[in-house]
Order: sequence, then structure tokens, then C-alpha cells
Amino acid sequence: LRETTMARLPILLAEVLRDQEATSKEFSELTRWQRIQGTLARIVDSLAFEYLTGGIIFANMIVIGAEAEMALLGRDTTWATEIERSFLAIYTFELLLRICAGGFGIFKSAWSCLDLFLVVVGIIALIVAPSLESSHGDEWERVLIVRGLRLLRLARVL
Repeated sequence: LRETTMARLPILLAEVLRDQEATSKEFSELTRWQRIQGTLARIVDSLAFEYLTGGIIFANMIVIGAEAEMALLGRDTTWATEIERSFLAIYTFELLLRICAGGFGIFKSAWSCLDLFLVVVGIIALIVAPSLESSHGDEWERVLIVRGLRLLRLARVL
């Protein structure tokens, strides 16, 4: 039995080396973009990334709550617009990462469609509308109420 095993060892070793070479060759045949896409997919699909985005959403909700409270008390809330734009930049970057990782096929998911909707509404309300002279700020502020839908994303993380 031991002699049979020893006789098979070189054959087994050669097979393992062939498999390793084939795997290396397959990996090297991937384009640079495919390797980047694979890396991004591992990042955005990780639990740590979900927790990070959940933490950012939670922080954004705290800022929105503080802004609403200060507005009710008649205090200045202009600081909140800049912070909200920062959050919008983070959400836009996250969405772009997800698109780069999974392509436009990610929009088969309702979560991704919700993310896209919130980013587009945010861009219109915080960047496009204020730059238009004919826009009415109060009307666009009402549109920003949909920001609360981001709380739904926390459910995905939990």
C-alpha cells in the first residue's frame, strides 16, 4: 500500500501543479478592469461595507433630525445644507462603486433603485435647483423629505 501511494505521489503532484498553472493563466487572462471590478465587488458586498454605509446613513439621519429641530426653534440651519451635500457626495460615490462592481445589472435590485432615486433627488434638490434662478427653495425642501427613505437601507444592514 505504501509503495502504491509513493508511486502515485509524483502523478498527484504533477496534477496539482497543472491545476495551479491553469488557475494562474486564467487569472492573468483577466483584464485589468475585470480584476478591479472583482475587487470592488468583494468590497461592496462585504458586511463591513454594509455596516459602514449603515453608520453613515445613521449619522445623516441624526443631522436631519437636528436640522428639523433647529428649524422648528427658528434657528439658523444653513450649516445643514453643506453637511447634506457632503452626505450626498458619499452616497453618490457609493452608488458609483456599486455600478463599477456590478454593472447596470445592479438595478435589478430594489435597494439599488432606491439608492439611485435618492441620489438623483438629492442632486436635483441640493445642487441643480439652487443654481436655477427660477427655482423655489421651499418646494425643493419638501422634496428632500424623501431622505427619510434612507432609513429603509438601515433595515438591509440589520
